[in-house]
Amino acid sequence: WIYQQTGWKIYLKSFCRFVLMSLIGGIIGLIQFLPVAIFIPFSLREGGVDYASAIGEPVKLLDLLSFLFPNFGLPFFISYPFLYLGAIPFIFLIISFFITKSRAGRFFFWLFIFCLVLSLQYSPLFWLLQKMPIFEYFKCPSRWMFLGLFAGAIAAGYGAENFLADGYEKTKKRILEFF
Repeated sequence: WIYQQTGWKIYLKSFCRFVLMSLIGGIIGLIQFLPVAIFIPFSLREGGVDYASAIGEPVKLLDLLSFLFPNFGLPFFISYPFLYLGAIPFIFLIISFFITKSRAGRFFFWLFIFCLVLSLQYSPLFWLLQKMPIFEYFKCPSRWMFLGLFAGAIAAGYGAENFLADGYEKTKKRILEFF
């Protein structure tokens, strides 16, 4: 699609396909959305969820050790969210920040960071998101890490790909140039 000749007919055809795809997906989604929309006025989330009850399970600072150690736990200091990424993928995730040149790799790295900041305890970003329409119904900031870990895994893949393509010495040189 990228290498075809450009013209307004091609863009119009692509736009029409996107609209058709969105309509079909919306019709399929109505099966679940309509009952929810009907019963929201009768639930506790009628006017949205207040901030005090929305911050039920945030990611605490010591929870970040769970990226490397899956069963790490200190009572009263962590909240036990599932954040395990693994040692080698976590290293490749960090490396992807320094050596990835692709826009997609950078996008997924920053999406991971955005979700991580959004899910932290006392995050002002989650407070702002909680005040926006539709997001006012969301609870538990740690649930944003489902999207964050997905983005982190993809960014780690880009980091591994660039590391294997460049080799250790070139990667080390790029990281040192960064500092």
